[in-house]
Amino acid sequence: MAENDGPFFLFSSKATHRHTDLPYPDGAYLVFGREDAGLPEELLVRHPECCVRIPMRRGERCLNLSNAVAVGVYEALRQWDFAELETRGQLTRYEWN
Repeated sequence: MAENDGPFFLFSSKATHRHTDLPYPDGAYLVFGREDAGLPEELLVRHPECCVRIPMRRGERCLNLSNAVAVGVYEALRQWDFAELETRGQLTRYEWN
């Protein structure tokens, strides 16, 4: 993590902060582990303030990696008010009133 500037957010089912509880500033790095093993606990324990989890039911399997990334990225985009994204759809054959 020392090679890059910016805050890091470590996504883990073992974290204590919810992914919606912390602000994601511009330039933030969202870090996800391998689908079968997650991030190393040695990394998590050294950076508890930036470890976040997506809430899940106890005893259930974790989300797969692509779904977890989508949830994390869309939370950051939501906090940034979906900057540079289309937020209003257009009908093909009609117009919204």
